[in-house]
Amino acid sequence: MTDSARPFEGLTLAVAAPSRQWVTNEGGIDWALRRRAFSAAEALGFRVRELEGTYLEEARFAGPDAVRAGDLTCALTELDADLVMAMRGGYGCGRILDMLDWERIGAASTPFVGFSDVTAFELALLARTGRTSWQGPTLRDLIDRRSQALRIDVAVGRHGRCRCRGRPLGRQSGDDRLVGGHALDASG
Repeated sequence: MTDSARPFEGLTLAVAAPSRQWVTNEGGIDWALRRRAFSAAEALGFRVRELEGTYLEEARFAGPDAVRAGDLTCALTELDADLVMAMRGGYGCGRILDMLDWERIGAASTPFVGFSDVTAFELALLARTGRTSWQGPTLRDLIDRRSQALRIDVAVGRHGRCRCRGRPLGRQSGDDRLVGGHALDASG
């Protein structure tokens, strides 16, 4: 049973940054915001795994395109994570789609959640692999306690893995249309 203040106790969250970095008005990494967001995830009980791009800034992106593509592929395929979450949206994810290892990503099963610019990845994930993902919070959204009960409802499965409940970004039964936007709600 999980503590309601730490609903994700014991689960591993891999944070990838396929888009922009958090930057200050002066252009450097916003380390204070970064600490708040990662601390918020830990306060919810997650063990957080950070990838290289979460520490990098290049032209407001979270590192060079190749690093961001490698991080996303690694988060989904190599880390023993229960959930992969985008650090933030913004712009830049579309730039790395052709650099991702779709064969490895398609064979993996770790759930992915995010929104905004990361929707480009989610739609490509569906089109190229048939895998669904979830439109839901990015890491920054965890700072706001009202968002924490999260528009993601993570449940522990038989093998300690997560599954997101709600309406996935994917095909609707019966009419084969894509579902986009904020597809998850607090009720699951």
